Amino acid sequence: MNPAKLVLESGNSKQEVKLTNNQNPEKPEVLASVPESYNLMANGAVAVWDYHLTNYDEAGNVRVYPEKTTFDLDASDESIPYYSPDAEVTEEGTGEVIVMFNYSTAEEKQWFDGITDVDLVAFNENNNTLNDELQYTTKQIDHNGKTVGQISIPLGQSNFFSNGRYNIRVTSGKQSWLFPIHVVNETAPSMHLQGNGSTIQSGENVHFHVEDMVYGITMPVYRVTLTAPDGEIKELEKNYRLLPDW
Repeated sequence: MNPAKLVLESGNSKQEVKLTNNQNPEKPEVLASVPESYNLMANGAVAVWDYHLTNYDEAGNVRVYPEKTTFDLDASDESIPYYSPDAEVTEEGTGEVIVMFNYSTAEEKQWFDGITDVDLVAFNENNNTLNDELQYTTKQIDHNGKTVGQISIPLGQSNFFSNGRYNIRVTSGKQSWLFPIHVVNETAPSMHLQGNGSTIQSGENVHFHVEDMVYGITMPVYRVTLTAPDGEIKELEKNYRLLPDW
């Protein structure tokens, strides 16, 4: 492109961003209208709490430099398929997480048999390690008539005793992968309508008392639906809040 730079101006401030080292850039074509698909580059201030948070890669190493990713629409999927049912945690903080992997081909067997480490990682963009001494076991089991490799991780370990979403970092052959897991309470949360249900009016707030839900500073509610008397299910818009009972 020509010019090979992006100029950002705000008031009396001006910033130039060099986009390429190409010595013979081509002058872009100015279109009369914006196409359906286009790229927009911008910059902005980073919140101080995000600036000071350390960010980690899949192997648990601190990210110091930006990472480059190349997309190939024709490339084969190199991700490792897995299955992990929701793990239930008791009121005492006990339970077990099960993660299963294919164990059919020589490559799948080599990868599973070569597992050397399993760590607990936060389910966020920072990938910070919660427990790098996680106790686990690996074995082959029969699952629906097919042999699979299974990792079993007992709950109740350090930073791993409450419901929520986590990642586990599995290392095999000096390479690591992150696999999301989900831990739920053994006792399912329940909701009770507060007040007289006959007094609910359109446009007014409706309050429910939620029991058996344990959560931290994050919002654990991702989706709310209401079932009408005629059976119609309607998903609520993002205008609900969960308030702690302090």
